[in-house]
Amino acid sequence: MKTEKIKRENGGRYFSVEENFQVFAHVGFADSNASYGSARILRPVYREVMAHAGDQIHILPGGDFLVTEDCLVYSIKFEKPEFAPFEHRHVDLSCVSVPAWALQEIARGRRFSANYVSKF
Repeated sequence: MKTEKIKRENGGRYFSVEENFQVFAHVGFADSNASYGSARILRPVYREVMAHAGDQIHILPGGDFLVTEDCLVYSIKFEKPEFAPFEHRHVDLSCVSVPAWALQEIARGRRFSANYVSKF
């Protein structure tokens, strides 16, 4: 399926899901076998979640979120994240690749109200 790079904007960008597709939702943290000094590094845990038609994707400067019609909010990644705590990666954080075939951009006034505060 085709993805398209879009630029993040300070005010955020909002999309309506037109076709179902899978995303990876951040659901918590787990122990890893990596440590820094005497401290154990926790790894983020993601699970596959279906973005259904009628849900919304909010692309904000602080992260990407799936907001369901029931106003449940998930912090998401569009591609399966890798855990590599000691690797330095050069990533362009000003853009994000989204499944353009499944999304329609909407006006800010039509977005669902959401509480983006972490549950962890």
